[in-house]
Amino acid sequence: MLKWISGLFVLVMLSPLFAGVVFEIEVKDKSGPEQKIEKMTVLSEGKNVRMNMVDQRDGKNSVIFNGDKRAMIVLDHSRKSYFVMDKATMKAMMGQLNAALGEMQNLLKDLPADQAAMAEKMMKEKMGQNKSTKTRTSTEVRKYDETKDHNGYEVVKFEVFKNDKKTREMWVTDWDNVDGGKDIAQAFTEMGLFFQEMMDEFSSANLPVDFTSQIDDNMFNMMNELEGFPVVTKEFNRQGKVESASSLRSTKRVSLSASDFQPPADYKPQEMGSQKPNMFDR
Repeated sequence: MLKWISGLFVLVMLSPLFAGVVFEIEVKDKSGPEQKIEKMTVLSEGKNVRMNMVDQRDGKNSVIFNGDKRAMIVLDHSRKSYFVMDKATMKAMMGQLNAALGEMQNLLKDLPADQAAMAEKMMKEKMGQNKSTKTRTSTEVRKYDETKDHNGYEVVKFEVFKNDKKTREMWVTDWDNVDGGKDIAQAFTEMGLFFQEMMDEFSSANLPVDFTSQIDDNMFNMMNELEGFPVVTKEFNRQGKVESASSLRSTKRVSLSASDFQPPADYKPQEMGSQKPNMFDR
């Protein structure tokens, strides 16, 4: 018995437990011809977040944000591999993209003028908005007096507009109304800062196109303005139709370990060109 207790003590010491919280969220994806219902489990502890997505068709995917290491880790469970996105990776990606675009521009010089113009136009349409013609995106969060009850939470209505066009609707409850709400608020704030760093990196790159409009209104950056947890979130497409809708179903306090926010030991890092993310290599 004493030997068993000693072994258990060693195991606990090697895998320290942290007080965390788990959020169960249902996501309805309406972007395709048929609605997909997905279940998202969000684990949070300190500055760390893990999102496990299970849908009715594609199986399971996971994304981990490690706030201490300032890294986003994407897990590919089917291949038992992972990819790390951090500041160094972003710089390397921008460098490779710049190099590829430079080679493409050189190839365009050898084409007849009309063909070169057509190819350049197609390239910019595929990659994003042209920097030279880009109008600065204006994102606005509006709060309303409208309230209601959803899944037992008292919520208030918020809407997000990009260039005066509605892109998101949220029903938000106070952090105190959600068990573990204030805990995940810290992690979401860190994620918002991380996405802002990504946007700054894209903006500073010498690219002929602009990607920042894709991430400049990410929900994590809005947490301070929302003053609470979005119990219901609806995303709208360019035609004003609901593209997806998520709903908080439950939360609970749990004990988490450091391994919950790292790739599994048997997963291999994916390579990006010549750069191999080795932050979690064992």
